[in-house]
Order: sequence, then structure tokens, then C-alpha cells
Amino acid sequence: MAIEPADIPTTIAARTAPVAADRILGISDPSTLVTYSPSLFSSAPAGVSGAATGITAGTTQTQAGATALTAQFNSVDTNATAGNGVSLPASSAGSYVVVTNNTTKTLQVYGTSPDTINGVATATGITLPAGATAIFVCYVAGKWFTQSGLGSDGQIATILAVSGITAGATQTQAGATALTAALNVVSTNAAAGNGVKLQASTAGLEVSVVNNTSNALQVYGTSTDTINGATNTVGITQPANSVATYFCPVAGTWFSNGGYGFSGQLGTQLAVSGITSGTTQTQAGATLLTAPFNSVDTNATAGNGVALLASAPGLQIAVLNTTSKTLQVYGTSPDTINGVATATGITQPALSTGIYLCVAAGKWITATGLIGWNGQLPTFSAVSALTAHSGGGQGSGIVPAVTINNVTTVAAGNDSMTLPVSAAGMFFLLANSATTNSMNLFPASGETINALSANTAFAVAAGKRVLVFCAVAGNWLTILTA
Repeated sequence: MAIEPADIPTTIAARTAPVAADRILGISDPSTLVTYSPSLFSSAPAGVSGAATGITAGTTQTQAGATALTAQFNSVDTNATAGNGVSLPASSAGSYVVVTNNTTKTLQVYGTSPDTINGVATATGITLPAGATAIFVCYVAGKWFTQSGLGSDGQIATILAVSGITAGATQTQAGATALTAALNVVSTNAAAGNGVKLQASTAGLEVSVVNNTSNALQVYGTSTDTINGATNTVGITQPANSVATYFCPVAGTWFSNGGYGFSGQLGTQLAVSGITSGTTQTQAGATLLTAPFNSVDTNATAGNGVALLASAPGLQIAVLNTTSKTLQVYGTSPDTINGVATATGITQPALSTGIYLCVAAGKWITATGLIGWNGQLPTFSAVSALTAHSGGGQGSGIVPAVTINNVTTVAAGNDSMTLPVSAAGMFFLLANSATTNSMNLFPASGETINALSANTAFAVAAGKRVLVFCAVAGNWLTILTA
């Protein structure tokens, strides 16, 4: 039997009889309670009423070709292709319309021109997920609002998802493919660096991006929106085979822990290979590294360089020098590495892997960056064809920057080298390969070599090699070849 509005009790007192309402609610006069009004929830746009089922979505995928809804409650039961659409009745203040997408494909819902939905242009509309029911409310004529993007699968809620996305090929923010859903699966990415673009940021918005390809994906914000502080036109790199969620706590700013991927059951991190070192042999001209794992595969001249990302506590960067020449590694200004000034950097040997750790902002530390390999054997940084300082002296002596140093030019007797400030465990191999002149080797100011007086030089004759090592800070010990 149908229930008519007149059959609905108008007070809680009547609803709870014969038990007195005041005994249940503690109210002396139950008649003062708000009454139920059947008309409160019956407002529909002009000329629209009732319910309609069996609706088929329009197939042109345009607002003009969308199926016009004519009821207040609408069930779309046929939707041949994701993106087919329906259009709401003309809006009127105080009205609402309910749309159920009773299909397995997303449905595009448009306003009737010039009505917008959630501020989205009439010709664009919004996407209603498969299995979703949405209530469209109009507070002011011309504007519909809805909590869109949520669907259902039985008792499980679903969010709007789009798969089969192709990354834009221009490798710029302007040419990046615009994402339109809460969950986005990028299935085609022809080249590393092709990109997608997040929706315009709104506080509280959350967007997930699946990079289901074997190439790294560049993810940009829309317009001036930044991601993790990266410039909007630069974006961030999401690894191959990765899932990243982007959160917006404040309009204009996205955050993401987007640097992790997967390979079966194993986690992966962002890696970039094929890097070419900068050729200016300065920190300013060094190639800036952009990933946790970096492979430098082209290094035309010993001393060409790369620069680490700006330091942050907890950051770890691996640098693989696969070339046959030494590589200079710099911090990003004003970051130091092992206390060495930004503009100087440290020398990473040929065929070596360096792990750079940051425990305090502004300071990188590495030990492995100073050791390389040759098959199963370790190698150390080495420099040949050095020239001793002409004229000699402690203050002006050439300071060895690597472990193995071959001095081939000693223009005059007593031309010099000066050791760095000592620390227990340090060692150097020095060769005076000059044919005639002896070279003076000084300690750092205030330090000693063997039992000599402070600041006194140790003579390395022509053709001699010397192992210099430190057991106690402030004093160097030597082993000189015969």
C-alpha cells in the first residue's frame, strides 16, 4: 500500500505514542519539535518530476548529443562507451536532480547550456563513475553542485578511475596530458620524460597516478601549481612501474612521495642512466643530478663534473661513474661534501660507485665515493702528470686531492707539495717521477712528518715513491722506496 504524505505523523510525540515523548526526550512540550514536511525534499526543476529508468547515454560524447534527462530521479542503464553522456534539466534555484550510473562505464554529465556543474564549463561536464549515484543541487540558477567522483561496487566505495592514458610527448608542461580522475593509469609512455599534468589544485584534493610503463614519467602541476616545491614547468619524475599519490593541503601546492616503484615484490627507486658530465670543470657547469640512483656514462675528460641535488636530512644519492676517467662531484651551493667547499667538490674514481649521505642540511658525507673497482679488485682515485709548486714552500705547495698522485714535473730542486690536514686513517701514495730534481713534501701548518720538527719538509728524491699515512692526527709517517 502506498504511503501518502497525510499518513506521515507530524510530531515525534505522535510517532512515539503511547509512551509519552517527554519521558523519552526530556521535553515538556513535544509539540514544539520541528515537524516533518513532505514538500521539503520534493523540489524539482521546472517541468521535471517523477522517476525514469532504462535511460541510454548519448553516444556523441558532446553536450549537444547527450541524452536530456526529464525526471527528477534518473537511472542510466545503458552506456556503450566510457564518456557517453546525459544532460541535466535546466537549473532553478532550490532544485535537485538524482542521477544513477547503473552501468560498468564512466558517464559524462553535462548541464543544459549555460549551466555549469561544480564550476566546470557546460561543454565539458563532469565524469560520474560506474555504479555511482550523484545528487545535483542548485542553489543559484545556472550552477549545479554535486559530490562527484564516488561510485560503488556492492558494499565497497569506488573512486573515479581512468586507464589507458598516453603521456604527452612534448616533454613540457604545456604538452603534458591533463589528468581528469582521482585514479589515473598511464599505460603508454613512449619515451622517458613524457608527461602528464595534475588537475588544478584545491585544498584537500588527492590524486593517484599509476605509471604502468617501463619509462620514467614526468608529472607536472597545472598552471603555477608546484609539486614538492619543484617549479611548475619542471615537475617531478615518477619512476617506471610506480604508484604515487599527490596530496594538496593548500591551493597551489602538491606533495607526493613519488620516487618509489615496484618490480614484482621488490621496491624500486628512481634511477637515471646515460648521464653526461658537465665539461666546464666547475661547479656552475656541472650536470645536475635528478634521481636517487644516477649512472654517469659519458665523461670526456678527467675532472668533468656532476652536482648532487640540494641536501636535506635523510637524503641518500648514489652516483655510478661507469667511465674510464675520474669524475668531479659537487654539492649544490652551499652544500659541502666531506667538508670540502662547494666550488671544489671531491674526485670520484673511474669505475666507481659513490653513496652520498646527508644527515644535516648543507653537508654531504661519502666514503664509498673514493673507491672504485676493476673486476674483483678495488681501485683508488689517482692523478698523473702533476707538477710540483715552482719555488717550493709550505704555504704554496700543491695539495693532493686524491689517494694516488704521480708528480711528473719538478722543475727545480725543492719544488713542493703540501699534505692536507691529517686525520687518523688517512693515507697517500706519492711518486716523484721527475728524472733529476728532489721534491719537498710538507705537512699542513703546525703538523709533523715522522720525527721532524713541525712544518719541516720531507725530501722525496727523483725516482722515489713514498707511502704517507696517519696513525695519530697531527703526525704523518712515511715508507720510502729504496
